[in-house]
Amino acid sequence: LVASSAKDISFVQSNRADPLVKGFAEEERDEQSRRKRARAALSAWGTKQDSEFNFGSIKAEFKYSEPPPYEAERLLQRLATDPGIIEIMKTRKFKVGVLTEMSPVEAQERMAKRGTPNMDLLG
Repeated sequence: LVASSAKDISFVQSNRADPLVKGFAEEERDEQSRRKRARAALSAWGTKQDSEFNFGSIKAEFKYSEPPPYEAERLLQRLATDPGIIEIMKTRKFKVGVLTEMSPVEAQERMAKRGTPNMDLLG
């Protein structure tokens, strides 16, 4: 016959679960969230950026009202995974640090400064 003492039973019952250890429900919730993010990360074409010749990060600016930042980021993600753009990046061996949006006015101003050191648009 095996039994636990009353002291051991009260010790176990008085302790709380370790907050760093997830339960089955939390693990399932996190897995569903991961699957949802993975589905959202797929491009419209089912392609991914090349591992070597790619955009380091994609950044939507929050200073423009049109399109809204989240739509702009989705559009930039689509551009980054466009098969044609991926092929051009690989063929020309382009590595781009940041893919971001720019207003037409800002683009004209930057193109007017062509030739300026450290320019990032047609510089």
